[in-house]
Formats: sequence, structure tokens, C-alpha cells
Amino acid sequence: IEITNPRYEWIQVRCGVVFEELGQRTNYTELLNKDLNSYLNPFIPLGYELDFGKQIKRDDIYSYIYNQNYVRFVTELSLLKVARNENGFYSLEDTVSEEGIGAGSELVPDKPWGLLMPMEKHHIALVSKLESRPPKITGIRDLEINRTFIVGGI
Repeated sequence: IEITNPRYEWIQVRCGVVFEELGQRTNYTELLNKDLNSYLNPFIPLGYELDFGKQIKRDDIYSYIYNQNYVRFVTELSLLKVARNENGFYSLEDTVSEEGIGAGSELVPDKPWGLLMPMEKHHIALVSKLESRPPKITGIRDLEINRTFIVGGI
């Protein structure tokens, strides 16, 4: 019998959103960030129901965001995964490739004992037009130090 600790891998949702005008003075970007974290948290039973080795589908996240009563439109949706291997090196995986959305429409943990966890902060951009646009591949300028842009290992 071999016993190992879970391997946590971090997911960041990246999208553009048009929010509804509901007459409240609420920061909808912060609210959506909080709701995404609750939905993707494997320790909250009412969420995505993540488990060890379970994948996250981009279309499920799109549907969840779009069905929030304060969201009017979602575009440019992609998912990033940041994982650290046994040697202390980090990898970054994006559901967008240079060809656009394709085979990368889901994220899967690297190991069967991997557990996908939401990052504290998602990249939610406010857009003004109800215009569907494909997501762009995440470049180095789009990364945030110590979240998605990590220098060095352990």
C-alpha cells in the first residue's frame, strides 16, 4: 500500500462579462469571483462536486456564470491551471491553444490524486458590448506575479 498526500492544482477562470443593472450598488465582479470560488471549491457540497482526478469542463463553467441572475452576457471564457510537480517546478495549462478552443475544453489533474482548487482571484473583465469573442491565449503580460506567473521553484 502506498499513501500519498493530495496534489492541489489551482484553477483560474478568465472571462469577459456584462452585468445586469439590478438597481443595487453591488460590486458584481467581486460577487462573481466569490460565487465561482464557492462553486469550484471541492469542500462545499453544493458546488461542482470536484473529487480527486475529476476534470473541470469549460462549458460547465460558462453555464454556471451565465445562469447567475446578475450576469447578462459572458464572452472570452478560458480556464488556466497552475500545478507544482514533485520537483518543485510549476506548469501552466490553458484551455486556449494557438488554434483557439478545441481539445482543451477541459482541465484534468496531472495525477489521479490531484485535486483542482479555485484560485483566490479570477480574471473577470468588464465588457460593454454583447458581442461573442473567442478567448485569447494567455500571454506573459496577462499573468499576475505569485498567482499565475511564478518565478522559481521551492
